[in-house]
Amino acid sequence: MTSIILAAILLLLFLGLALAGVLYEIKKGKLDLPTKKFIQGQWHKAEALSKNDLRAAIFEADKILAFTLTKMGATDNITKKIKQFESRFKDPELVYQAHRLRNLLAHQVDFHPSNQELQQKFNYFRGALTDLGVFKY
Repeated sequence: MTSIILAAILLLLFLGLALAGVLYEIKKGKLDLPTKKFIQGQWHKAEALSKNDLRAAIFEADKILAFTLTKMGATDNITKKIKQFESRFKDPELVYQAHRLRNLLAHQVDFHPSNQELQQKFNYFRGALTDLGVFKY
């Protein structure tokens, strides 16, 4: 009788852990509404900044993407975070291009992209956030 009770307890414990794992996987990769609203607010600030300083807006956009990916469950540096969610992007290469531009701005003294290139990459960040569900298509 004791072994039956012990087996039942172990079975319930196992089922509880399995259910917790399933619920975690369902939630992973999704943003709750307050977080989504916060990210949208940060993006609107970056858009306002982009009117006068596209370089600074690129840095903000990169930070917003990194924050979003972290909130969705990604870990490590932003390149690895992008990799973890690659399947969610319509064109992951555009996301990598936007991030690479940010890195060039940060680390190359003699890098002077055109405003057109800066705007294009800024738009790629917006597209990435749309792909992740922050904005609607």
